[in-house]
Amino acid sequence: MPPEPVCGDGVVDGFEQCDDGNTVETDDCASCLHAFCGDGIVHAGVEECDEDGDNCEVCVRVYMRMFVSSVQMTADLDGLQEADERCQQLADGANLKGRFMAWLSTDAQDAADRLEHSQRPYKRVDGMPLADHWTDLVTQMTLDNPLNVTEKGAKLGADSGCGLCQVWTATTPQGIGLDDDCFDWNSALVSDGAVGECTVKDARWTQGCAPKQCNQMARIYCVEQTP
Repeated sequence: MPPEPVCGDGVVDGFEQCDDGNTVETDDCASCLHAFCGDGIVHAGVEECDEDGDNCEVCVRVYMRMFVSSVQMTADLDGLQEADERCQQLADGANLKGRFMAWLSTDAQDAADRLEHSQRPYKRVDGMPLADHWTDLVTQMTLDNPLNVTEKGAKLGADSGCGLCQVWTATTPQGIGLDDDCFDWNSALVSDGAVGECTVKDARWTQGCAPKQCNQMARIYCVEQTP
């Protein structure tokens, strides 16, 4: 009696359509079956998404999502990389499939240099528009709607002026870094960090409100990136 086929041994036999000698689920041979759009797995280098929904068509994102964090935190974020990880954790916890990074700068690294410049529209997670594309996002000075919806879809108020929904940014509307960045987002000492306001859609969404002490609590914005 011939041995049972073993997926991952590099030999195509039995039920297998392919066998690339590994058990990586995200390449073009997943579980020894040819990858296809709609199989529930995002295949690296080929697909941006693979789920039902208005924002995934033929395994490509229709628009890029942005949200304001549902949780508040001090400015001691352990740096930009950890802030990005916090965005990803929030997105994963809300079942937002995709890759997210923080709209944050330091005086040495601009958000505009860190984040992808997508040609697709930017929208809130509830589908309301924010900007037509990256250039629109960083040149129009205002958003189409306030960025006041969290990763969970909760709305935090609208057009209240500075103070209701403060967000750590240290970033101008053009995506350029500001000096008040709480020591590169590594300190909760009694110094100041530049904040925006999530309930407004003018330039104050990211710059123009009074700075906030780094040991106090504020939110962060998170921006979707392609995989």
